[in-house]
Amino acid sequence: MVDMRIGVEAQVKPCPTDLAAIPFQWDLETEILAGSLDALVSSATSHCTVELEDLLGAVVSLDAADGYLCGIEIVVWPKSDIVPDIRAPDVTQHAGLFLPIATDTELPILEVDTSLECELAPDESVIHLIIGKTEPVQTIAIAKNFLVDLDASRTLAGAWLLNVPPFASREA
Repeated sequence: MVDMRIGVEAQVKPCPTDLAAIPFQWDLETEILAGSLDALVSSATSHCTVELEDLLGAVVSLDAADGYLCGIEIVVWPKSDIVPDIRAPDVTQHAGLFLPIATDTELPILEVDTSLECELAPDESVIHLIIGKTEPVQTIAIAKNFLVDLDASRTLAGAWLLNVPPFASREA
């Protein structure tokens, strides 16, 4: 386990693919929400998962292909609050997000200790994952519906999942 109380370093780089939308999907049995940029995944020569874990048992997996963030899975949900008027911040840039930690190792999975929280729209179409305790200063789009917050020291401070489909068992 890597203790990353300082956060997961990120580098903003040109998009390795066209800006596409991530198809988010729910696993109905486990309530895992997942999505990935298939074009980036299929062309990659190396893959790594950075597993974010908090002290309360929440687990969020970030998938990297050739070091670029290309997917997310919310495996065990962190403490979550419903925020009726939640809106994603303005995007300052469309880019790729390179995670050096995902290329500095030969391990396929890295576990990182951090704090995790979540804010949700009442219909769960907007999900804001808060990573660590720093304030975001920049929001970039790595997909049409997947935004990432960075803090002043260029560490991952959050993620925005937009246009998330409703969880099927709660639709009725």
